[in-house]
Amino acid sequence: MAEGAAQTKKITRHKSKSDEFKVWEVSTKTTLKLHKPLRIVDGIDPDATPRNPDGTAHPIPHALHV
Repeated sequence: MAEGAAQTKKITRHKSKSDEFKVWEVSTKTTLKLHKPLRIVDGIDPDATPRNPDGTAHPIPHALHV
């Protein structure tokens, strides 16, 4: 490629319909709320470590270790 000659490529996106997005948003939030990670995704609860009633970290079961 010649120096100074930048190639550009135009990318066209389809306009999303706001009502379709709203349905996706509501269903996604409901799913996350049902399975409990919504507070993590929203940034309300940045530490997802399970806690005991006294505030200490609850051990993660061995079956869940990756």
